Amino acid sequence: MLKEKILESSLGYALWSAPINNSKEAAIKSMLAKCPGVNRILDVGCGPGTNAHFFSGWDYVGIDLNQRYIEDAKKKHPDKRFFSADATGLDLDGERFPLILINSLMHHLSDEECAKLLEGIRPILTEGGRVIVQEPLIPSDDERLMRFLMKQDRGDYFRTRLAWDEIFAAGGFAVAAEEFYTLKLVGLISGWHMYSVLLTVSE
Repeated sequence: MLKEKILESSLGYALWSAPINNSKEAAIKSMLAKCPGVNRILDVGCGPGTNAHFFSGWDYVGIDLNQRYIEDAKKKHPDKRFFSADATGLDLDGERFPLILINSLMHHLSDEECAKLLEGIRPILTEGGRVIVQEPLIPSDDERLMRFLMKQDRGDYFRTRLAWDEIFAAGGFAVAAEEFYTLKLVGLISGWHMYSVLLTVSE
């Protein structure tokens, strides 16, 4: 599809995501505030370095399957580390992270793929490590504009809050904190509802 080809480029990705980035960044920062003292993070599905700019001074590593995204991210953020990698089978030379960010990736994945992702990141979390997840929620039947916009997204797996919680629990994670917000397109039009979650490894 033409849309897929456009979004596979860093410029296309940036133009598509720019109108909604402010809402997501505010939600991520809110969760970061619940993780004081942490300055090391792995950004899974980092795209062309979309989130890297607000981790100034952090030991930041970004991974994405799209090699073009990674090449552009390296040019834009030479002080950060980026790798083309599959999060379900990471090999980072034994590195472990106190914090992992998964920003709007899992609604592109089936339940089985989500399970593999969560299984893949558990071994690289430090003891007491946490995971920040941002994902959309299925709009209600009467939210017609949101449902229309949802269909324009590349993700095929919008889920309910209950479905997300079941996926997290099945992957061995517990919800330590959660927030809800609505994406705003260019600050005006409501996009869709988002679920912002801080996860810890289940006991």
